[in-house]
Amino acid sequence: MKPSQAPETDADSHPCSGRGGAIRYRNARLQDAAALAAFSAESFVDSFGHLYPPEDLAAYISEKYGSARQSAEISDPLTHYRLALRGKAIVGYCKIGACGLPIDG
Repeated sequence: MKPSQAPETDADSHPCSGRGGAIRYRNARLQDAAALAAFSAESFVDSFGHLYPPEDLAAYISEKYGSARQSAEISDPLTHYRLALRGKAIVGYCKIGACGLPIDG
């Protein structure tokens, strides 16, 4: 998977050294939406793409991982993204928020 480029880091970043160079962690910002959308879509396709017919996969990726969707989620106070960056490249992320799955009770 090719890392996606994110804007420069700032005061909320925290470095961690590891193999392949230092990884910095910081909160996502609106200007990260396009890079986060690209990285998220590619990650999903790499992991689960083989399970879906191409037309279903394309529709799902468009709905769940577009830049507009990522911008809305980054702006949502109930959703939190933490990015892992090597240089300017997103190499991982964590999304925390309200559960969107139907749950009984």
